[in-house]
Amino acid sequence: SVSAIYANRPLMLSPATPVAANGGAVTMPTNSVSDGKLHRFSLETADGTVVRFLFIHKGSGVFGMGLDACEFCGVAGYRQEGENVVCNRCGAYINVATMGLPGGCNPIPVSYQKEGDSLVIPVESLEARAMLFAQ
Repeated sequence: SVSAIYANRPLMLSPATPVAANGGAVTMPTNSVSDGKLHRFSLETADGTVVRFLFIHKGSGVFGMGLDACEFCGVAGYRQEGENVVCNRCGAYINVATMGLPGGCNPIPVSYQKEGDSLVIPVESLEARAMLFAQ
């Protein structure tokens, strides 16, 4: 019964900051996500699906980026506890150094480029996995 309570607990997500695409890409200034905290964003696709994604600064100008979903637990999302990112569904602790890499309960990686002081995410990278967030 303890497992059932744990599995069925309410999932709490911090609000996602809505972003807009311009020229087929979402562009974010690096200084907006450089504080070592987990940042949640959302983009509404052309068909109205809201795709959530995450950024975290891993140090030395390196960022981890992925969907706010994983292959195993779906779109339950993640939260940050201390130095780790935690899956809201299964409670798995994700080492920040592995953010942006596939496997386990890590957020599903999404391609992006660092261009100067900006992070550029092609909209098609987000739209390719929009079906995960479709209701």
